[in-house]
Amino acid sequence: MGLPVYQRRAGAAQGPGRAPARGGVPQRRVAAPPPPPPRWTAPRRSQATSSGGEAAPAAAAAAAQQPLPLALRGARAKVLSLAAGGGIYSAAPELAAAVEELINENPSLTPGLDTPEVGVGEWEVFYAPHIARLSASLGTRFEPIRYVLLPGGAFSSNVRFSNPALGAGWLSASGSLAAVADRPECVRVAFDRFWVDRGDALRATLPSNGDGGNGGGGGGGGGGGGGGLDSLIDSVGRAFFFPQLSVFPVLYLDQDLAVFQFTPLSSNICVWRVARGAGGG
Repeated sequence: MGLPVYQRRAGAAQGPGRAPARGGVPQRRVAAPPPPPPRWTAPRRSQATSSGGEAAPAAAAAAAQQPLPLALRGARAKVLSLAAGGGIYSAAPELAAAVEELINENPSLTPGLDTPEVGVGEWEVFYAPHIARLSASLGTRFEPIRYVLLPGGAFSSNVRFSNPALGAGWLSASGSLAAVADRPECVRVAFDRFWVDRGDALRATLPSNGDGGNGGGGGGGGGGGGGGLDSLIDSVGRAFFFPQLSVFPVLYLDQDLAVFQFTPLSSNICVWRVARGAGGG
């Protein structure tokens, strides 16, 4: 009986992966442990990527930081992205659908009750389809539209108007904003002072004595129209203010965005915060 094959070949050249035999018995080579994962540095990242090897973690992280396609973003991010590129008169066509998505993600269960506290500060309208339609009918542009809510509920509205024939100025009103006790999704606005400023000047409030003082300065050479005109405008404003139209459902509310509805036209109005704190500061 001949020697086992492995003994006959003990002195022969060893094949790959087999250590030299000791005493005629082949020694099995133990596989070396796999190398530790590379610690990426800036040069190694670029080398690995350019050589077609394993993608560097930094490349994946960079890709993750790239803006997602609009369709994959959350509703809030969509609205902010679309609003940044437009305004009342240049709203992106996709904004209406994005606003509906945003409403469905309302984080507040009682947005009307929360508004007097969360909403303190200055806000500006960026989406109001009925305003855009009204402008087309009147030939008058209304922008910007700003709201200021103070602690305690004092509330004011300032609307910039411009018309080729009438010129430009501000339509303003002040009063109060409060939650509606039996409708936690709504707020009630009660305006009791109305005034107009011509040109660029804007009075923050209407002086109680109706003296036409221009609290906004004379920057536009306009200002208030004087005590008599202020009184007339204030009276007309009061006559055309209808309390039954002053309850607004708040459809979405967070620290920086809000959506409420002008119910007579079922038109949603979107605002974003431009300043925090008392007086919008």
